[in-house]
Amino acid sequence: MQALNSLTLRTSPLDPLRAPNNAANRRAAASKRVFFVSATAAPKVSAPQRQKDPKKRVVITGMGLASVFGNDVEGYYEKLLSGESGITAIDRFDASKFPTRFGGQIRGFSAEGYIDGKNDRRLDDCLRYCIVAGKKALESADLAADNLTKLDKERAGVLVGSGMGGLTVFSDGVQALIEKGHRKITPFFIPYAITNMGSALLGIDLGFMGPNYSISTACATSNYCFYAAANHIRRGEADLMIAGGTEAAIIPIGLGGFVACRALSQRNDDPKTASRPWDQGRDGFVMGEGAGVLVMESLEHAMKRGAPIIAEYLGGAVNCDAYHMTDPRSDGLGVSSCIQSSLEDAGVSPEELMLQRPIAYSTFLDVFNVVWPSFYQLPFEPPILGVVKINMHKDSRSSGYVEVNNEMLLSSTTMHQCWGTVFAGGCDRHRPVADCGVGHVLQSHTINLQSQSVIIASFQVNYINAHATSTLAGDLAEINAIKKVFKDTSGIKINATKSMIGHCLGAAGGLEAIATVKAITTGWLHPTINQFNPEPAVDFDTVANVKQQHEVNVAISNSFGFGGHNSVVAFSAFRP
Repeated sequence: MQALNSLTLRTSPLDPLRAPNNAANRRAAASKRVFFVSATAAPKVSAPQRQKDPKKRVVITGMGLASVFGNDVEGYYEKLLSGESGITAIDRFDASKFPTRFGGQIRGFSAEGYIDGKNDRRLDDCLRYCIVAGKKALESADLAADNLTKLDKERAGVLVGSGMGGLTVFSDGVQALIEKGHRKITPFFIPYAITNMGSALLGIDLGFMGPNYSISTACATSNYCFYAAANHIRRGEADLMIAGGTEAAIIPIGLGGFVACRALSQRNDDPKTASRPWDQGRDGFVMGEGAGVLVMESLEHAMKRGAPIIAEYLGGAVNCDAYHMTDPRSDGLGVSSCIQSSLEDAGVSPEELMLQRPIAYSTFLDVFNVVWPSFYQLPFEPPILGVVKINMHKDSRSSGYVEVNNEMLLSSTTMHQCWGTVFAGGCDRHRPVADCGVGHVLQSHTINLQSQSVIIASFQVNYINAHATSTLAGDLAEINAIKKVFKDTSGIKINATKSMIGHCLGAAGGLEAIATVKAITTGWLHPTINQFNPEPAVDFDTVANVKQQHEVNVAISNSFGFGGHNSVVAFSAFRP
């Protein structure tokens, strides 16, 4: 926070306009009209630095999935917005003897057009979901057919992980060994069971020769993959990465294993209401399956090829609780540290970040000599609508006007009303300040001189897609961690995708990242369904049961896994 506490102002861009005797006038004026700017920030978060280099800025240009709601991103999010539950009784095998007999099972999945018939019959569903989701993501990134051949494939990679790998192939192989002996084990047993094969097959199919591997960190897998893929791009090792997670564990051994852990809900009489994050009646999570994949590119590469830029990956972080194999830390320390680190990596502040210093003004010129440096004194780069120009009238240093892209936004006659759109975000077009009052400007850098205050709003988180699995310990531990980081949570909305699709394990973060990006692009947050009797400690707006319209500034998506693996990634709308 050193940059914030320093009392040294950088040289103002208006210094050349100063008259030598103006300093005395300003000192005299200071005794008449003085106002203060306060500052708040989480104590452990250092001054964030947003990435500016187009080679290192990472954007999302494509999304693909396989889900209980189908293989189409738009259809998937429409189902989420409607609050529909994808949880039903399991009919893939006889689950009648299990204490849990339901899940987010995918039915009628088709890989036609994406995997040839022979391989489609051989592959584990975990691999099928991965390949289809990956290729669909490329299609949405405008990288189908001829465009794909134009890529430098030595600089394109794949990083799709899985928590369990090819569990069906593994289970079938063990059964063949026990019942018929080793000669009946398929030669595809090892290749199709290992967790890296999804990335490998996708890379082989596409000819991508860049970084290619998988990460397996249980339910945090997808976010770990996003984080690692983005870092390959930032380090200049790749221009484009396909990243995410895939999982297909709703089989007898998978279900039985989680039953043995006593982790699953047993609400067999009403499966659709079984996944109920933050509700006092929750009794465990619900298994889900699928794949969620993003195409991540350097901004430079995406712009060069004219890619459809959907959103921006701002940053992320990973760490470990170092506490227990399956239980989270009740104090949320590992998770809160991970969130803080992700915000630092993203160049985002958890609180409203403002310059702490008394300032005085008496003339139009004095205002800008104080206020203008305040903006570029900050340790992050505010999003700017365009070229900002400060104009002084020839005959008076007490009047003037401000232009953005050659349009006058602020003059000395309106400066005591409001300043709303010079430093950007909320207004979708340039308008005179008088027509774009403070109440109409969302997430703007706003100055209201009439109330004698200066507010420099930061790039803030106002939406969290939570891990929220519907377990007794995990849900509240995450909430405790969030409260450690965000001192004022009144402006933050939080929801749980798992309330509708279940817990998709290694694919959870991928499917939730897609939901997060869709929230950013549509301005609508899907509900957290099954909120009947909320926990008193969860004093957030959880978007309970009904979707909400919400302009997302910065969103974070949390994923945590067995072993204490924590991961957080941050996204925002793309701003050039």
